[in-house]
Amino acid sequence: MYTKLKKINEGFTIVETLIVLAIAALILIIVLIAVPDLQRSGKNTNTTTDANNIATTIQSFEGNNDGAIPTAISQPTTDGTITVSTGTVANPTGAVATGHIQASEAISPQTGAYAFAAASPSTDGTIVVDFGASCTLATAGQTFPTGATGTTTVDTRGVAILYEIETSSTKADWYCVQE
Repeated sequence: MYTKLKKINEGFTIVETLIVLAIAALILIIVLIAVPDLQRSGKNTNTTTDANNIATTIQSFEGNNDGAIPTAISQPTTDGTITVSTGTVANPTGAVATGHIQASEAISPQTGAYAFAAASPSTDGTIVVDFGASCTLATAGQTFPTGATGTTTVDTRGVAILYEIETSSTKADWYCVQE
């Protein structure tokens, strides 16, 4: 009596293993392509939120000072607190208003017409607060035309808040919030 033994094949073949590795490599490539866009999107969201928080702080100052336009804004402290006032940052006058932004953002205060150029974007998240000015090349809250170069318009009753939204690693478009 002879019984035939069946050989049981266990495990994966080389072809099956290669297919699994190819699919894993494809997924990895897709993830690596998507990560920079997700980081850029998060940074742009933070910058936009910060610009809007600055605008809210300026509105609060105007409300506390019978519509007076501020002339000074402090750099954010380590916890992101900013102070808006008249006078200077070192010697504020009027009822100051405080707000909060991301502590990593830098604020560049300007007075009068501020010249900007999209040809050499900073893409560093700096927000320009232009006292005594208004947005000119686009409706407030909208993007300036791609590649726009120009200045804000002098407006003694306004404050223009300019910020850049990064569209790629080497390109940014200007946006403006009018107060």
